[in-house]
Amino acid sequence: MKIKLFLTYFFLSFSFINSFYIIRSNDSAYIIFYSLFLVCLFFASIYYLNNTKIQEIQSFLSFFKYLFYFYLFDFFLQAFYHQIGFTALLMHSATSVSAILCIFLFSKIIEDDEDFVKANKFIFYLLNFSLFIGILDSLGVLNTNILTPSKIIDSYNFGIFKNTAGLMEHQISFGISGVFLFAITALLNKVKLQNFFYFIILTIGIFISFARTAYLLFFLCLFIYTIHKKIIPKTIFYPLLAVFLCSLFFVNFYEFDIIN
Repeated sequence: MKIKLFLTYFFLSFSFINSFYIIRSNDSAYIIFYSLFLVCLFFASIYYLNNTKIQEIQSFLSFFKYLFYFYLFDFFLQAFYHQIGFTALLMHSATSVSAILCIFLFSKIIEDDEDFVKANKFIFYLLNFSLFIGILDSLGVLNTNILTPSKIIDSYNFGIFKNTAGLMEHQISFGISGVFLFAITALLNKVKLQNFFYFIILTIGIFISFARTAYLLFFLCLFIYTIHKKIIPKTIFYPLLAVFLCSLFFVNFYEFDIIN
């Protein structure tokens, strides 16, 4: 295995473990694991930074400038509006730095399309493992202390399913990971009739997160995919979208219990 591909798998696995509830729920364990992750990420980034031309660094900074603006704005938002403590602000800033370093590092260690596909498949397997655990937890098959507690809200349960976060630290993270699975599957051109059962499982996984953020993101990705693959012609989609947006001004959707 190439060293760059090994680093890809290493950092993806490390970040996946850092998102576990069993790690995130314990402040001491989280600080230890996340600090070790940052140290490894920092030294790997420094190594590749020393082997990168100035023009490439400038191009990277220019391409992701709006991302930097977002993190800078978010820092001041957390510091002055939410007024979170110094330690929490430090950890929050560390996540922003690690995100930027990850983007830079992966831009250097993923050399070609083949490595890109392998990295996506690896993420695919990791998230599918969490999806499988989440469905078992939602059905009550698993009852272990390593999983995040369910929300004690009746409306966040439906039929035989209760809300779950799988191995993730929060239900929203679990739901969005299901959306990532859809995006990766579509990206690898695996949306085929024989995968219909898998997409049913995937939809169930997103649903049992009971995360509105995941629902909206899933429908957005689904719309983009149908337009990209010309499943729904643009001449039909855009008028329907316009009608829906206009209806928001005239219809009180909260009057419908199922939507509320």
